[in-house]
Order: sequence, then structure tokens, then C-alpha cells
Amino acid sequence: MIRSLCLLLAALPAFAQQPATPKPSFEAATLKPAEQVTGWIAAIKSGNPVRITYRNYSLKRLIDEAYEVSRYQVEGPPWIERDRYDIVANTPRGATANQTRLMLQSLLAERFHLALHAENRDMPAYVLLPGEDTSKLRPEKDEPETPGCESFGTMSQYADMVSTVLNKPVVNQTGLSGSYYFFLVVNPELRPSAPSDQSPGGAPPPPPPAPPPPPCFSPKAGKMPAPDPTVFDAVKEQMGLKLERRGNVQVNVLVVNHADRTPGTN
Repeated sequence: MIRSLCLLLAALPAFAQQPATPKPSFEAATLKPAEQVTGWIAAIKSGNPVRITYRNYSLKRLIDEAYEVSRYQVEGPPWIERDRYDIVANTPRGATANQTRLMLQSLLAERFHLALHAENRDMPAYVLLPGEDTSKLRPEKDEPETPGCESFGTMSQYADMVSTVLNKPVVNQTGLSGSYYFFLVVNPELRPSAPSDQSPGGAPPPPPPAPPPPPCFSPKAGKMPAPDPTVFDAVKEQMGLKLERRGNVQVNVLVVNHADRTPGTN
């Protein structure tokens, strides 16, 4: 148990150190509410040497991206996960990934007036282990079993995807190397949600847009298990792996002190 928790602590992402000098900024950027507001809302990031685009990103996901943390490491009002935004930004040619993250931090501070502070929180921790039937794993070199399932990566990357569904730390301890096709089918409609904001007059607010389907989502996959706690069954049945609870760990969490729900335009 002690060894497992030590491994978990070593694997958890750390917050980027804040530079003493002013952060760089995008050369130009537009930020507005997302154009797509109904149906499956997939968050998409794309870019080229001088421009980066974020489509249908929640503020929470933008914070994840800007500070290189996981979803479970950001806490704030419910709307930061529901409301979606589009960003198109110009970057200097040759900008590194770290420089781009600092530019995004600057943009969030300028347009949302975002203010954060860090805290240590005690959280349940999970590990990803080999299951009884690893024959379900499909190496990247093989053809995917499910048409359209093109997402692939390492087991550590798969653990990160599972942690997004659980909203808890998940660390890869499968001992498996190489790259595999990802498959994690869950029912987004059953995903646990945060308490709703109250509308004026005390009336309940309209239901939020459905969250995006997970990677390799396939409506033909048969009965879709719900996320936590049946995500354990999904990992076992679809990938032949095993997910186990391994005590609690101290996790650095970014807490939103303030953010404007309607961002500024300049």
C-alpha cells in the first residue's frame, strides 16, 4: 500500500512554476461564446505555426490547458464546466508549448479576469492494473476492432483518460509498454454533475448541454455502461484492464476565486 501511494504521488502532475517576469501574450486573439450549443459538443484544439484554435472549450478545460493540470485539479462554480467558448489566437512563429500555455494564462486573466489560488486537497486515488484478459488490448500496429476508433497512445495516456471520467487521480501501473488503441465507452447522460446554478426567481435553470462523448465513442457498441462507479466495468470489459482504489493522496488543486462568465472582447 505504501509503495503504491508513493508511486501515485510521484506521478501526479505539478503546477507550472510562475515566472517572475510578465507572461507573454498572444499577438492577437478573439474569444467569444461557442457557436455550437446543442447536441454532442466536442472540444477541439487545432493549430499551425502561427495560429491556435480552441473550439467548444469550457473555462475549466482552458484552465487545464493553460496550467497543465488535470480536470480533477480545478474547482470553481458549475458554469466553468458547462459554458463553452471559441478562441482563435495568433502566436509568434516558433513559440514553444510552454510559451503558448503562458500566453493562454495571460488571455484568461485579461478576458475572464480569472483569479486562482492553489490548495492541497485529500483525494481518493486509483491505479490501472493488468486484468485477467489482456487479449482485448489492441496494439497500434493492428487494425482497430471498432470502425472509427482511431485514438491510441500509451497506458499512461489511457489512465489520464480514465481519470477524466472519474474526476479522480488515476496512475498507470500496468507495466505495459507500447501504444494501444483506446476504447472507453460510457454513457455521458449518466455522468455525475455538479449542483446547478439558480436562475432568477428561483426557477431551475435549463439543463446543460450534454458533455462530449469520450474518445472512440461508438453508438454501435451495445449497452453503454455509466461512468463512476461502473467505469470499473467498462475498463475491464472493453480493455481487459483493472481499476482499483488505493487509498487517498494529497493533490494540488487550483481554486477559482473569480471569473467573469461573459469574457471581455479585448
